[in-house]
Amino acid sequence: MARFRLLIACAGILLILAIGSPAFAEEAPVGDSVATTVVGPAPAVVVEPQPAALAEEAWTFRFLVPTLLAMSGAALIGTLAAYGFRVRARYRVAR
Repeated sequence: MARFRLLIACAGILLILAIGSPAFAEEAPVGDSVATTVVGPAPAVVVEPQPAALAEEAWTFRFLVPTLLAMSGAALIGTLAAYGFRVRARYRVAR
């Protein structure tokens, strides 16, 4: 029974991969368009790359990230100190 379930799962995965492959997604070009002169699949919309504008880092990255890192470090140190003073100091190993 376990082999049958494994076989069904593998068959389902292969079916999903086969349906989602680009071979099924291609459409035949219609009418007189630029796509008729291109051999093979052509993009539906051609977008020209725009030059990236140089921008400063976002204020969230400049201020919040270092603040959160410092606060998490302080919380970790505080937790370890509280454990050392409250829990470990309370109980001693009897030898």
